[in-house]
Amino acid sequence: MHIQHPAFSNHHQYNMSTSVASLFIGYARATCTTAQVKQVFDTAFNAEIVKQVDEVIKKDPNGYEFKIFFIHFNDQDNDRLTQFMTRLKMASDGFIPVVYNTEYDKKLGGNVERYWKVLPFTPKPAQITGIRIMTEEETASISRPKHLDAPIVEGILLAEEGISL
Repeated sequence: MHIQHPAFSNHHQYNMSTSVASLFIGYARATCTTAQVKQVFDTAFNAEIVKQVDEVIKKDPNGYEFKIFFIHFNDQDNDRLTQFMTRLKMASDGFIPVVYNTEYDKKLGGNVERYWKVLPFTPKPAQITGIRIMTEEETASISRPKHLDAPIVEGILLAEEGISL
């Protein structure tokens, strides 16, 4: 069964017969990039398996930016990816942490592993409701620009010649 995700352009189709079509990172630092996400997952799965990474920039309640990522894979078979998807299905928390960086933290006085919480992402089909054919009046009201609805002025004054029509 193929499904089109409404948030992406029409040429993206996902095969819902696979266990998980894509992965989702619900919170990443604003400094993370799509190239970094692709590199981490390609390295983890030991193959050029990431087809596309979509990024969305959001703001938390305090106004700080963060990113969310959607990771889409090629259709090739990969044992590591299959194992990861199986492990993800069985994860009690519903996610698997993926370490993307280890850095020294001055406050803690030691190395800290930075990780993303990776979840399965399966696009849901769009719910179609309220199907009907619009009336001619409704169609005309949305297809006719508002400035064309202004009243027509009969007397146009030609300022340069001082002539009134």
